[in-house]
Amino acid sequence: MPIPDGPYIFVSYSNKDASFVHLEIKRLERQGYKIWFDKGELQPARVWAEEIRQAIAACTCFMVFITEDSSVSGHVCDEIDQALQANKPFIAVYWDNVELPAALQKPVRSRQTLDRYSMHQSAYEGPLRRALSEYISFTAPATEPDLRPVLPPRGPSPDLLPKVVFFSLLALVGLCLCLAVVVVITPNLLSAKSPDDLLNNRVMGLFGGILFTVIALGLGGTAFAVFRVYLRKRK
Repeated sequence: MPIPDGPYIFVSYSNKDASFVHLEIKRLERQGYKIWFDKGELQPARVWAEEIRQAIAACTCFMVFITEDSSVSGHVCDEIDQALQANKPFIAVYWDNVELPAALQKPVRSRQTLDRYSMHQSAYEGPLRRALSEYISFTAPATEPDLRPVLPPRGPSPDLLPKVVFFSLLALVGLCLCLAVVVVITPNLLSAKSPDDLLNNRVMGLFGGILFTVIALGLGGTAFAVFRVYLRKRK
């Protein structure tokens, strides 16, 4: 695997842990980090060992996933030793609660370590990002501009309900004014048995007309308020 241009992270791990380590590598790559790791390509052992040595020597940060399998892997321990000898910025992620061989345990623990086995995923990602930021910066992946047309929001227009209320109130105003006219005129059209009855009917009609007129004025005022508050300001 060719060495990337620019700063990159060398990731050391046991091939037996590839299922979760590759997911972590993809997550870091999505964040913009450049990663160099063993993809299991078939090459002569001597050539491959030299490529790993060169990749460790050129890396900006060395990161190792320590598990039950990697702690007993000769390849992983050799890579850790090379990174320590080269005094590379070092981050050890303990995925399992295990110890490295005695010769490596103390030097590794004296560097930056994360006990991932005791952390929730969300609690682990933040400290890892901060640890990496001490040694290497990432380039946010380029995103294409969103050229999709902006569509109007779905659903009823925000003016619909105020309009319904406004015109309903106007209809009620008209109805009340019609009733006011009717109750005033009706006593004059009805026959009365005596002058007193006619007078009483006219008084009641006048009172009813005034009442309906007052109601119409109140409804009209409410309609005007709805227009000013909810409709006029939207124009």
